[in-house]
Amino acid sequence: MKQLILIVSLILLCFIQFNKMNETDSKLFTQNNGRNLIKTDNTYQIPVSQNLSDSKLNTSGNISHDWYSAAIEKISLEEYNITYNEKLNTYQSPNRANNIRFTYHKDGFKAAARETKIPLFDANDRNIRETDRKYKEVEDWNVDLIIKDNATGITNEDLTSAGNKAWIENENIRIDYTNTKEGMRQDFIVKKKLSDENDLSLTINANTSLKMTVRNDAVSFSSNDGSEKMQYASLKAWDANLKELNAYFEKTDDKQFAIRVDDRDAEYPVTIDPLSLAPDWTMSGIGGRFGWSLADAGDVNGDGYDDVAIGATSYDKVFLYYGSINGLPDTASKILSGDFGFGEVLSSAGDVNSDGFDDLVIQNGGDRTTYVYQGSASGINDTASWYLAGNDSGIVICCGDPESIGFGDFNGDGYDDIVIGTGEPQNYLSHNVGAYVFLGSAQGITGNQPAWTASTSQEINLYGMGWSVSGAGDVNGDGYDDVIVGAPFNSQYGKALVYYGSPDRPMFAPADWENTDSNYNNQLGLSVSSACDVNNDGYDDIVIGSPPAGWGNTDTGIVYVYFGSSSGLNDSDLVIIFGEPSIGGYGYSVSGVPDFNGDGFDEVVVGEGYFNGGAFLYFGNSISINTTPVSLQGYGVRVSGAGDVNGDGYSDIITGGEPSANAFYGAADILYSVHVTPKQTFLQSNTEYCCTTYARSQYRLPVDGMMIQFNVHGRNTLSASVPSDINGMSQFCYISEYSGFDTIIVSADNIVDTAYVSWDFPLPVELSSFTSSVSERNVTLNWSTTSETNNSGFDIERAVDNGQKIIENGQLIIDSWSKAGFVEGNGTVNEPKNYSFTDKNLQTGNYKYRLKQTDFNGNYEYYYLSESVSIGIPDKFSLSQNYPNPFNPVTNLEFGIPELGLVSIKVYDAVGREVETLVNEIKEPGYYTIKFNAANLASGAYFYRMTAGEFVAVKKFVVLK
Repeated sequence: MKQLILIVSLILLCFIQFNKMNETDSKLFTQNNGRNLIKTDNTYQIPVSQNLSDSKLNTSGNISHDWYSAAIEKISLEEYNITYNEKLNTYQSPNRANNIRFTYHKDGFKAAARETKIPLFDANDRNIRETDRKYKEVEDWNVDLIIKDNATGITNEDLTSAGNKAWIENENIRIDYTNTKEGMRQDFIVKKKLSDENDLSLTINANTSLKMTVRNDAVSFSSNDGSEKMQYASLKAWDANLKELNAYFEKTDDKQFAIRVDDRDAEYPVTIDPLSLAPDWTMSGIGGRFGWSLADAGDVNGDGYDDVAIGATSYDKVFLYYGSINGLPDTASKILSGDFGFGEVLSSAGDVNSDGFDDLVIQNGGDRTTYVYQGSASGINDTASWYLAGNDSGIVICCGDPESIGFGDFNGDGYDDIVIGTGEPQNYLSHNVGAYVFLGSAQGITGNQPAWTASTSQEINLYGMGWSVSGAGDVNGDGYDDVIVGAPFNSQYGKALVYYGSPDRPMFAPADWENTDSNYNNQLGLSVSSACDVNNDGYDDIVIGSPPAGWGNTDTGIVYVYFGSSSGLNDSDLVIIFGEPSIGGYGYSVSGVPDFNGDGFDEVVVGEGYFNGGAFLYFGNSISINTTPVSLQGYGVRVSGAGDVNGDGYSDIITGGEPSANAFYGAADILYSVHVTPKQTFLQSNTEYCCTTYARSQYRLPVDGMMIQFNVHGRNTLSASVPSDINGMSQFCYISEYSGFDTIIVSADNIVDTAYVSWDFPLPVELSSFTSSVSERNVTLNWSTTSETNNSGFDIERAVDNGQKIIENGQLIIDSWSKAGFVEGNGTVNEPKNYSFTDKNLQTGNYKYRLKQTDFNGNYEYYYLSESVSIGIPDKFSLSQNYPNPFNPVTNLEFGIPELGLVSIKVYDAVGREVETLVNEIKEPGYYTIKFNAANLASGAYFYRMTAGEFVAVKKFVVLK
């Protein structure tokens, strides 16, 4: 990965004062500026040691190349130091690699274009004539991101810098900055909840002339031409136990957004981590619907670098960009022109004549004429070697998606073949045909009659069959590539069909496999593609997009990945990936990507096609495919693998959507974070302490076999190295015979996290007040201490005050208390301290509260609230989204009713069958919470429906096992 864009990390701490920078999770800021050109402004003189034993010299007495390279690298890195600028009266840092200059404030930072005229030559080469000095003009832009003042309370504190790092800190929050060639990253370490709102929230003001677009999963800043300059994306959050929390972005004003996290029942610290890949190459400003269609063109000129083709259909042009060691160029290598919407559909043809040069298929959007252009040593030929009219000799091509042509060697003769979708079933020799297959040969594609068809009998009419078409790879391992065809408009559900290749497939042989979406009003098959081999089992897999029907539809889009085997595809051997509910149209475009990160497993990329939605990359693994994506910055109307455009051995990706296209260059995965839990533990001596770490890569994958170093400092001194397992987990345990404090430093590849252990310390605490207040369904408790000695913290316990008691051994003893939360203490202090806790989403009723104050050694004392607290009834009907979601196997459903009445809540599967009744009875007015155990349900999407009088509400949940 060449760049990371705006990787946000927000670590919420209730009990640890950090005295140094935590570098575990981070946020990077970079600019989309095509290739990142690095020039050197100064020439450095490298001193040479006269001591031949010095490692700077090799055995011949010459400067060691390794040492020289390291010295140059060190000097270049110093340019990224964060320093105080007297003229600007603030801290600043240039970032030459990304052409950005950052200036830092107490409560945020400003990013701006460093130069608007970038030299495309070596500025130190004095032999270059002025006429040969070419420059790239870039936009002058800036974004000023300021954390809202009342969120942090940072006023009197000052920034401090050291090397390429800077930080500022108070009792609420610490903000860290790190400037590197990859970009600038910003860390938030929040030490306590910043407000009394139900959700954890961090509000950010954005001062910029760029357009700010906020979705629940991304915030982006773009120019008028649509090119993005900065983006937050793929927001994920989890607590100290690695439990995933619901997190999202919310637009609060035209120039303001908030990061919100549902921290109910979360164990602190909580980490918020959006991750996004920035494009390594961007092309925009051409117009003519540039980017509406695109394709991996293969290697059309045989130079060892793959090439890409991008259509501008309103101009009747196709732009080809030839790959090189530097990736894709800034100007088109070749432009092909036609008419009638030339370039509406693009696809590689593979090598149809087996001459060693890949070929290209182009189709008009108007008359649907299809052309094959053959490659050569000089690139793609100017004229087509073969064409097929959209209505020729009984063959009719009606319409179709820009992804309605595919290729593969379907008959195993060594020549690649092409398959052309019809867009709608066409009557050909008394059959309904969705796609025609034309075979390659030594002469390429010849003739105007297909070798065979993807079709059904005349009695079966699948609406939209052939709207999307692709080669499917070899899903059954028989040596012949297969064909997949989508019929997205069939019966409001959609359908996908696969036809297995063979050397002598009959003209109208029926489909060998087909599948229908069970989600009404989704369009399964609107996009289809080979998924390559995501689990590396030797059989190719397929991916099918099922976006919600219609622009503006906020239903959840779905993507299906089916795995190949010796018997072909199996309906039960699949992974279902649900997109976020949005208007983006998740699943509008899909594609397989050969191994993007070099781990031996192929990937899948998914695009959102409505309103220029985003693109998401899913990584394969030895079992199936990871369902947590990495967001790709830019539009996702079209997505595709791009081959290897820079010849580095990693496959690349191209995405687009008018008016631009982006390329992402693959790269090896690296360790990104090491997270240790629990963060703080209190034990008696001679008991065992254990901590667990999770090693995660930059692509959010678990890191297997990473050696994790554990170093204990304090009352005990010891160390150990433990490798992470296939899930990225490793565990370290030890027993202390002594009282005292230990710090456990966990590290791997210079990435560090820390945990703390306290052994055998008593804790007397003097409480001065304990009060409560009520807001709707929430109770806020406030208490104060006058002094504390080794205070571990407070368990908040709740009991329902309904007059009932627990009887044990015939005696009336105590109320039924349950733990509602925990608030960290302040250790040992001789001054007053104030505490607060909000108990959220309670049911209607009366409640008692008490504090269980705990010592470091486990001793405790109770403090009781003097009066019970009452939660009233709601003023309207409501049904909340369940939490957690997805879940396995238990989740919580909450509802409220303002009046007495019959309430029914039932669960239905994806095809509308009732599977569970949760409530069906008369209910008093009030707030209610149901715990639903889905142990008897299979993995998948379900709906729950509440009816109460005239009130009806439906929500969706996902069971993941």
